[in-house]
Amino acid sequence: MTKRKAWMSVMFVLALLISVYAIVQFVILNPKSAGMVQLHLLAADFPYERWVNFLHLHAVGGAVSLAVGPLLFSRRIQAKNLRLHRRLGKLYVIAIAAGGASGLYLSFEALGGWASRLGFLGLDIA
Repeated sequence: MTKRKAWMSVMFVLALLISVYAIVQFVILNPKSAGMVQLHLLAADFPYERWVNFLHLHAVGGAVSLAVGPLLFSRRIQAKNLRLHRRLGKLYVIAIAAGGASGLYLSFEALGGWASRLGFLGLDIA
């Protein structure tokens, strides 16, 4: 196995593990069990229902982009199935847009004050 293939395999597995964790923690299980959500719930005026919808969109968009992204670097897919490569690219762009747009809302609800809010906002804009 070449170094490139080994690196791509490791990257793909790590991306899938992160994707599975995000989907299980924030979509399948109750998001209220996550530590960061419990801190949010301490505030009586926290808009949980709206926030959790954006969190689900952010988790699914991020998970899809993490799962599809490494496939776009596959030379085999690029060379032998250009149509699949283009479809995966479109799915990737849609997933990034959904995850990033929902992250804009989530950044304004970030814990840690204005420094963390501006940091997350900057990441979403980038």
